[in-house]
Amino acid sequence: MGAVIDGGMEPAVWDARFGDVLNTHGDISRGRQLIWELFPGAGQELTIYLFHYHQVHPDNPGSLLEMYEDFFRILPEYRRCNLEQLLWKKPTFGYIPGHFTVGSRDRTIAFDRLLSIGDAASLQSPLVFTGFGSFVRNLKRLTELLDTALQHDLLAAADLQQIRAYQSNVSITWLFPRA
Repeated sequence: MGAVIDGGMEPAVWDARFGDVLNTHGDISRGRQLIWELFPGAGQELTIYLFHYHQVHPDNPGSLLEMYEDFFRILPEYRRCNLEQLLWKKPTFGYIPGHFTVGSRDRTIAFDRLLSIGDAASLQSPLVFTGFGSFVRNLKRLTELLDTALQHDLLAAADLQQIRAYQSNVSITWLFPRA
């Protein structure tokens, strides 16, 4: 959950040269640890995320509305800001699928003419354990492989399944969320 704002933070509250990565505070309310991320953008633009890891089950399916309520309730405490002074640009929200992988080929990420990449592929990343970090580290290789697949009409699931950002050398990071 979160938002992109285009100003309104006091200079003493936020230095535009820096962000926050995996900042947490407060208790483990409702059985979850809330984690903040803050990324500076162009000018006064700022992207703020609030998230937590959550295993969905019938008694606790997770609620985007509940997370947004938490975001707006806790943001002034986290950043010492006045919500009414912020210049809201756009909301950010959604679920990022998670998958505990044990090998480079145990996750289906492709179907005929369809390929999941980045967070949607839900492979791995040492930072968020989903896919963005691996995607960025492998961007050149992935774009070259995608270009080849498109040029040679290699768009069957079996062909596209080979285009992935999985990295065995960082697979050990899956032990952290699994534990």
